[in-house]
Amino acid sequence: MGSKVLLVDNNLNTQRMVELTLTAEFMEVVSVDDGLQALSKARRAGAPVLGAAALGLAILLPTFQAG
Repeated sequence: MGSKVLLVDNNLNTQRMVELTLTAEFMEVVSVDDGLQALSKARRAGAPVLGAAALGLAILLPTFQAG
């Protein structure tokens, strides 16, 4: 396998489609449903968290929406 990718999407259909695309490109995919799970998974793996890039994507996930 090539690079390891953490995929975060709360839509199961979208998640599966992206997983298939990335695995076809020889990437190892770990999928989670929300931003909090993603941060937890990344921390346990000792992976660096990509600050603004990750936050920019995660802000659209329900567990990160304000109010």
